Amino acid sequence: MSQTEWFVEGDEDAAVNLDGHRFATGDTGAPMLCNLFCKSQGRHVHIAPCRADEEDGCNEEGVEHIGSDIGREAHDWITHRLFWARSGFKDPYTNAEQHEFALCDRRCGGEEHDPTVNPGAAPSLCQLPLFHPPASPDDAPAAGHVSHDGHVYHCKSPATLRRSFHILFALDRSGSMRLDDCRPLANTPASERITQNADNRFGAALSSIYGFWLAREGTQRPGQAEVLQDAYTVVAFDHEATVVCSNDVGSKADALLDMLPADATEDGGTNFTQAIRLLQRELEAAGPSERYPVVIFMSDGECRFDEEAAYDLCRAAVRLGKPLAFHTVAFAGETGGSVYLERMTNIAREIFDAAPADPLIPPGVNHCSFHNAVDTVQLANTYLSIADSLVNPRAALRLRRA
Repeated sequence: MSQTEWFVEGDEDAAVNLDGHRFATGDTGAPMLCNLFCKSQGRHVHIAPCRADEEDGCNEEGVEHIGSDIGREAHDWITHRLFWARSGFKDPYTNAEQHEFALCDRRCGGEEHDPTVNPGAAPSLCQLPLFHPPASPDDAPAAGHVSHDGHVYHCKSPATLRRSFHILFALDRSGSMRLDDCRPLANTPASERITQNADNRFGAALSSIYGFWLAREGTQRPGQAEVLQDAYTVVAFDHEATVVCSNDVGSKADALLDMLPADATEDGGTNFTQAIRLLQRELEAAGPSERYPVVIFMSDGECRFDEEAAYDLCRAAVRLGKPLAFHTVAFAGETGGSVYLERMTNIAREIFDAAPADPLIPPGVNHCSFHNAVDTVQLANTYLSIADSLVNPRAALRLRRA
C-alpha cells in the first residue's frame, strides 16, 4: 500500500481513524495491510477515475460521482464489489463480509447510538445498498424509520424519542434583508410562492423556516406513537418588533408560511432589544410546559442590544422550568455583523450551563450555538437533531499522484 494515498471526503480538516491511525487527504496508505484494508473499514467505498465523459454520465450500477475537485481528473466512489470486479482478481473476503460491504454507510443521528453520550452504544446503519435512491417514508420498517434524506433504519426515529419544543423565531425584516445576494432555496414546494415577493435575503430566511417546519412535520407517520406537537412563535423585527404567529400548535408549514410577512420593509432599521423583549413576553405568556423552549434568532446585520434583555429572556425560561436553547444565525453580508449575535449566544450559554440539571439533557451538553449561514435542512438537523442522518466522512486509497 506504499504507492497509495488517502482521499477523505470533506474539507481540509476531514479525517478518518482506522486501527489507531488518523488519516487525512494526501496521507500515505503505507500503514494499511492490503489483506485487511476493507475489513478495517467495515462498510466502505473505493475510489476510481471517472469513466464518463461528463459529470452526469456516471450511471453505472455501483458508481457515485464525486462532485469536488480532488486532482487532475474526475473521480467516482465505487462499491467494493465493483472495485474487485474491475481489478480482475478474486474478492478475498467472505460472503458475509461482501454482503456487509455492499450496504449503505450512512448512520442514524440519534444520541442513543452515540457512545460519547450513551457508553457502549453501537451505530444504527442504513439497511439499503450503497448509493441507493432516497426511500419513501412509506418504506419504513415496522419498528424503524426513514430519515429525511431517505435512509432506512431499524431503530425508532430520533424525533419520537426526544422532547417536543416551543420554537420561537426572531426574523429580521429590516431594509437590508431586501438585498438579493442571498436568495430562497430552489425546487422546494414553496419556492415560487416565496420568490414572487421576496427573491432576496428575506426570502432565504422564509425558505429556511419553511423547510424547518416541513422537517418537523415529517417526524410523525401514521402508526407511530404520538408525541406532543411542537408549538411555534414568530417575531418579525426591524426598528420595531411584531408578533406574527403566537404559540401556534397544529398548523402545517404552508399555513404557517402564510402568516409571515411577504417581504422585508423597504427602509426599516434593526432593533435586537425589542425583539428579545418580545420573545420573553411570548415565552412567559405560554407559561410552564412540557415543551422545551428554543429560540432561533436570524439577522443579516449588526445591532447593539441591551444585554440585560438577553439575560432576562434566558432566566425566564429557567424560571418556567427548562433552560433555553438559543441559536443565532447570521446571514452573509455585513462585516462584523456577527459580533452581537455571538455575544447573545454566549449569554445564553452562560445561563444554560448554570440551569438545574435536566434528565433529558445529557450532562455537559449545551444547546446554544452561533452559525454564520442559513440552510433549510441544516437548521432542523443542527438545532434539534431530528432524523437527518449523520454522515461519516467517506475515505478511500488511490494511487499516489506523480
